Amino acid sequence: MTGTTHNWKQLFQLLDVYFDMQPEERDAWLERLDDAAGLKSELSKLIARRREFGGDTILSRVGAPPRVGAVLRRRFELVEELGRGGMGVVFKALDRLKAEARDRQPYVALKILNEEFRDHPDGFTALQREAKRANMVPHPNVIQIYDFDRDGDHVYLTMEYLKGRPLDDLMSTEFRGGIALSKAWPIIHSIGAALECGHTHGIIHCDLKPSNVFLCDDGRIKVLDFGIARRVPVAGRDTVITVFDPGKRLGALTTSFASLEMLLGQPADPRDDIYALACLTYELLAGAHPFSPPDARQALEHGLAPQRLSALTGTQWRGLRQALALRREQRSASVGTLLHALEPGGVLARLWRQVTAAAGRAPQGARP
Repeated sequence: MTGTTHNWKQLFQLLDVYFDMQPEERDAWLERLDDAAGLKSELSKLIARRREFGGDTILSRVGAPPRVGAVLRRRFELVEELGRGGMGVVFKALDRLKAEARDRQPYVALKILNEEFRDHPDGFTALQREAKRANMVPHPNVIQIYDFDRDGDHVYLTMEYLKGRPLDDLMSTEFRGGIALSKAWPIIHSIGAALECGHTHGIIHCDLKPSNVFLCDDGRIKVLDFGIARRVPVAGRDTVITVFDPGKRLGALTTSFASLEMLLGQPADPRDDIYALACLTYELLAGAHPFSPPDARQALEHGLAPQRLSALTGTQWRGLRQALALRREQRSASVGTLLHALEPGGVLARLWRQVTAAAGRAPQGARP
């Protein structure tokens, strides 16, 4: 439909009129439609496309379950299911306003709360907090959130549409059995940078896990789902702490990546994210969780310790092992501490970057 001069808003309004009719009335109505400017032809294409995706319902009808082909606010057309999680289902959606404006990227990702969260008195608050907190972490490795809204019974969130694969998918296929640190480092560093930015702004993710990390086809790494992130006071910044804590009130925790303190219901701390990042790093490198069973409480009760990874240097292993400490007070104090310990090349590589940065350019010759 590229190049047509049709009014897209009018076309989509007619599309809704068509599917709002009784099925036996639709063909006759379409036949009567004025086709002087080829309007009927373009509308027929849209109708065929909607049917191809199996939808002829408008999501705003009370009780209609979210499915491909449905439309929210007469604006967002669900065209593909991308995944399901604890809070709800995520769709690829066509933003009709962007399509009308001929935007080169007319798609968004749209998360709809499932019934359990939707019916929970704090469900809407959870989505609102996700939108607000994600936008409070201004970092290129954090997914961009656009807005949250509701259509009838359905509460949803719109965010940037990403092309690629979630990390948990890769860890069960191409990365199964573990990968080398040199290959894992861009992923680890990107996640750590996003978390570190959040901690600087007083935001703790609290649900970091492989399924909340996305590897884009263009090479970008994105951290997703700040839905149960928690606000903590930061020196020199706003110290108001929200009374809403989804981790406690909605039970939204992933046990295998949750710190001992989170499982015990203690107040959130940046070191909770450090523990999750360390578990994710270990599993990415070794192909297995550092503890078996993967539960910090049981690991402590049984006196378990992670097996040393021979591929890491002594400094790297000590840094990772400290981040995996089951007790918070023994854990790494910051994400940066873990990243500096793990960085390939270690002190020599960092020294080289400092020298070249001070010089303003990289000198010619061999590099360490």
